[in-house]
Amino acid sequence: MAEAGESWSRTLAEQDDEREATWRGRALNAEDALKTAHAEILTQRTHIGELRGEMRNLRAE
Repeated sequence: MAEAGESWSRTLAEQDDEREATWRGRALNAEDALKTAHAEILTQRTHIGELRGEMRNLRAE
């Protein structure tokens, strides 16, 4: 009986470790995606600023 309880506890602990690893992986993927999104937003904002400057120059001419 005690062996079965220990085996069950070990199985639960292994399942917890697997779930934690899954969540940790998801969190790291989310952080990478967020960094990529921020970089893309910065690139687009820079490009928009350049285009607005070109429009202003064309209007001034």
